[in-house]
Amino acid sequence: MKLNLAADGLATRLVGLLTLALLPLGIVSLYQTNAVINEADRLSRALVLAETERAASIQRELMDRAMGAARGLAVSVEATTGDSRGCDALLERFVGRQDEFIFAAYIGEGGRYRCASHAAHADLILKSEFREALNRQVSFFTVTEQVGISGQQVFSANAPVFSEDGYAGVVSVSVPFNVAVRLLHELGVSDGFQAVTVNRYGLLLSNTDMSVGDPHLPASVDVAGLLARSGEAFIDQGLDGKTYIFAVGTMIPGQAAVVGSWPLQNAETATGGLRSLLPLAFPMLMWISGIVVAYWGLHRLVIRHIRRLRDGLRRYALGERDEAELALRDPPREFAEAQQAFNRTVMILSEAERRREEDLREKTVLLREVHHRVKNNLQLIASIMNMQSRRVQSDEARLVLSQLQRRVRGLATVYRTLNSDPERTTLEAETLLDAMCRELSSMQSVNGKPIVAEVEADPVRFTPDQSVLVSMVLAEALNNAVVHAGVPSDGIPRIDVKLRRDEHEAQLSVRNTRGARTRDEAARSSAPSGLGAKLMEAFVAQLEGEAHISEGEEEYVLTITFPLSEDHEEPHTSETGGGRRHG
Repeated sequence: MKLNLAADGLATRLVGLLTLALLPLGIVSLYQTNAVINEADRLSRALVLAETERAASIQRELMDRAMGAARGLAVSVEATTGDSRGCDALLERFVGRQDEFIFAAYIGEGGRYRCASHAAHADLILKSEFREALNRQVSFFTVTEQVGISGQQVFSANAPVFSEDGYAGVVSVSVPFNVAVRLLHELGVSDGFQAVTVNRYGLLLSNTDMSVGDPHLPASVDVAGLLARSGEAFIDQGLDGKTYIFAVGTMIPGQAAVVGSWPLQNAETATGGLRSLLPLAFPMLMWISGIVVAYWGLHRLVIRHIRRLRDGLRRYALGERDEAELALRDPPREFAEAQQAFNRTVMILSEAERRREEDLREKTVLLREVHHRVKNNLQLIASIMNMQSRRVQSDEARLVLSQLQRRVRGLATVYRTLNSDPERTTLEAETLLDAMCRELSSMQSVNGKPIVAEVEADPVRFTPDQSVLVSMVLAEALNNAVVHAGVPSDGIPRIDVKLRRDEHEAQLSVRNTRGARTRDEAARSSAPSGLGAKLMEAFVAQLEGEAHISEGEEEYVLTITFPLSEDHEEPHTSETGGGRRHG
C-alpha cells in the first residue's frame, strides 16, 4: 500500500477530519490522564509526608517518655538534697535500667551540675540557650552534643525541681537520636525513603540511611525555611543534584525538625514511569490507531479503485486500446457498477472510433480520387488550350489563350500538390508558391533572357479553399509580373515571390524588375488586361484581404495582405522562411 499524503489529497483531508473528530475525546483523555497523574503525585507527596510524620512521631514519643522520666526524677532528687553521692547513684541506677536514655543530670539554679549519672559531668559546659531556658523555671527540650560523654547527638528533656525554698534547678534526661532511627527501622521504612533530623543551626542530628554520604536536604530552602514549612511536602533538587519529594515534620518547635525525602524517579515508577508522556500516550495511541484503520479502510475500499479508474482513463486517453478494459479486485458494489459503466463506455467509444477511422479512410480515398481527376481534367484543358494557341494566327488571341492557360495550370498545380500529401487536408504555402513559379520560369523570357523566379516563404499552411484563392491571385500576379517584366541595369530579369506571416495574417508580395524590352514584348504588354485586374480584385475580396501596388524605375511590387483561416494547421517544420530559386 503506497502512502500518498498530498496536501489536497483524499487521505490528507481524511486525516484532518478524523483529527477534528477525535479532538474532543483527546482533550477529555488528556484531562482525565492528567488528573490521574496529579492524584498519583498528591499520593506520593502524602506518602512522603506520612513517613516523615511517622519518623517525627517516634522521636516525639521518645521525648514524651524522657519528659515523664525527668519529671519523676525531679521529685526524687529533691529528696536527696545535700547528698550528692546518693543523687549520683540514683541517676546512675535510672540510666542503667533504661535503654533509651544515656545520661541524666541534676543541674542547679545557677547552671552547675549537682549530680549526674556519669562522673564526668563536672566538666560539661552548658550552652547559653540552656541557661536562658533554665531561668524560665518551666519544662523544656534542648538539643545538645554530648561530646564529653559519647559524642552522640542527643535531645534532652528538662523538668524543673522545686524545694521548700522554691525553684532549685532542673533534671535533664538525654536520649540519642540514633534510638529513634533504630525504632524507625524496626517498624520499617519505604524503599528509598530517608529521614534526617536537623536543628535550627543546620546541624545534622540523625539520618535513617547512614550509607548515604550527603544527607537528602533541599538545596533551595535553608534550615529556617524548613522549620517554617512543617507539615508540607514539596519537590526540590537535593544537595546531590538529584530531584526529590521532600516533607517536613516538627520534632521540637523552633529547634529541630525531621526532613523526609523520596527520589522523584521512584514516584514516577509508581505512576508507570511515563510521568511526562502519560497524558499524551492514550490520546496519541487512539489518534494513530484511528488514522491507520481509517486510511487502510479508505485505501482498500476507495483509493485503490479510484487509482485503477484513473489509470484506465489515462491509458485510454493516450491511445492504449488493447488493455483499456478495467478489472478491479474485490470492489464494493458502487465501484463495480462504475467499472461496468467504464468498460461499456470504452467499448462504445472504441467501436465509434473504429467506424470513424473507416469512414475517414473512405473519404480520404474519395477525396484523393476527386483531386486526381480534377488535376487531370485541368491539365487536359491546359493541353487543349496549348494546342489551340499554336493554330491561332492572331497575337492577341494567342496572348489571351496563354493567360487562360496559366490560370488553368495554376488550379492544376493546387490539386496536384494536395494529391501529393494524402495524409493532410492543408497545403504548405512554400510548396504551392514554388510549384507555380517553376511553371512560370520554364515558359517565359525577356529579350531572350530567361526570367529568374525566387520564392521565399514563412512556414504557413493553407486550407484547400484558401489554397485555390491564393493560387488564382498568384497566377494573375505572376501573369502581370511577366507582362511588365524588363531587363534591369544588372541584366537579369527577376520575379521575387515572398510570403510573410504575422500572427493571424499573411502578406504575399510579388516583385518584378523593370527595364528595356523588345518591340514585340512592349507591344504585347500594351494589350488590354482588364480581365486579369478584375479577377485579381475578386479573388482578393474573397480572401478578405487588401492589395497595394508600389512602382519604381526598376521594380514593380504587388502586396496582398489577408487573414489566415482559423482552421489552418501549424506546419511541422521549425524553419522560419526558406528560399527557392528557379531560372
